Amino acid sequence: MPFDAVLYDFDGLVADTESVWYEAWRDTLARFGGALDPSTYAACIGTVGLEPEDELAALIGGDSLPAVLEEMDADALRRCRDLRPRPGIEALIRECDERGLQRAIISSSHQEWVEELLGVLGLSQGWARFVCADGDHGVAKPDPHLYLRALRELEVEPRRALALEDSPNGVRAAKGAGLRCVAVPNAVTAALDLSEADLILPSVEGVTLADLEARFA
Repeated sequence: MPFDAVLYDFDGLVADTESVWYEAWRDTLARFGGALDPSTYAACIGTVGLEPEDELAALIGGDSLPAVLEEMDADALRRCRDLRPRPGIEALIRECDERGLQRAIISSSHQEWVEELLGVLGLSQGWARFVCADGDHGVAKPDPHLYLRALRELEVEPRRALALEDSPNGVRAAKGAGLRCVAVPNAVTAALDLSEADLILPSVEGVTLADLEARFA
């Protein structure tokens, strides 16, 4: 069955910001004698409110935490602005537009951040919707709320939409909304359990929507 819409996660899927933020947390904790447990950090990927701030505060003291976080964030944001789209993403976006499919960004991040970095990536045009958690843990992935809202606003049935995700939290949200979901892990999420996805691909380079429709036929 052909798709009517493709719903893209943003961080880690369109561009590999997840690796940048993982390295930022790892290096900051190491700077103060701590260590970042990959399994602990995995829980915060694709959602909000689970970053290891308590672990960092225990190392440096709560009074110093805001300044250290500000420094870490500024460095990570600078590095994110040097990123390029992940392989194959631009081609899939072009194919959506050539076929007249709706496309939307479904993200647990802030919309302001998503739109800013899309501009840096040269991908700011043509999105039908930005559906973002904007810091609200109650609607962030793995809750399906953002996907269900997108489907309502786009007026698309779940069976006629495809979700592209990179994390277990994102996959769980998409499947909870009744979507077909392709997981495309990045360097940080490749070792995580993405088995709830309908299909796992190491990359979408060279993959077309027609290929994916055939897989789900």
